[in-house]
Amino acid sequence: LHCHTSFDRSADSYARRIRRLIELSDRLFGGRVPDFLDVGGGICGPMPSALAQQLSIAPPSYDAYAEAICTPLRKRYGSDGPKLIIEPGVGLVGNAFDYVYRVEHVKQVGSRWFGVTSGAAHQIKIVPNEVSPVTTLHRAPESTQGARSPGPTDLVGFTCLEHDLIVRGLEGPVAVGDIAVSECTGAYSMVISSEFIRTTPPVYEMTKAGWKLLRRRQDTQELLQLYHW
Repeated sequence: LHCHTSFDRSADSYARRIRRLIELSDRLFGGRVPDFLDVGGGICGPMPSALAQQLSIAPPSYDAYAEAICTPLRKRYGSDGPKLIIEPGVGLVGNAFDYVYRVEHVKQVGSRWFGVTSGAAHQIKIVPNEVSPVTTLHRAPESTQGARSPGPTDLVGFTCLEHDLIVRGLEGPVAVGDIAVSECTGAYSMVISSEFIRTTPPVYEMTKAGWKLLRRRQDTQELLQLYHW
């Protein structure tokens, strides 16, 4: 049996999932021990406190998840239960990548300031949400920066979509040429990247020997070759 639900990352959610899986297993298999029970993914992993404070719950520890999941299993099966499968991708690699993008235009709309960037929310967020990644702005040299927004500034993407909002209310002035670095974008950043308006960005690894290219940025000709004319 396999269960996967999204968005509720609390330890209590996983306790409810495993109890329900046990109930269904007993009903479907007549009390026989199943080969495996899969509680799905979505667990929290290490993250900056500024990101954790934006979540609706305090991120549980791995120990808290283990206790919530294994207590019902031990109660029902003892030490000889089914194989337990967990899909811990988010919890393990959520903090593995940073997303680096450039401010390409700064404008004011009403009382709000926006920095239009070379990035896009759909490259790091599987669904639109109000959580802002922890972001550091590296300012361009004074000779090239031009006018700066007085801040706070929303960093938005290059698409024409209203929900393409990467960072809300970034403090401090923002100018063209500034480089934004958003942390903890590794869970879905590569697998959900698309060629919408711009091709997928390159991926680099910082090693002791320097930067190592893991994935080239796809150019337009490579993209067009995927189609038959």
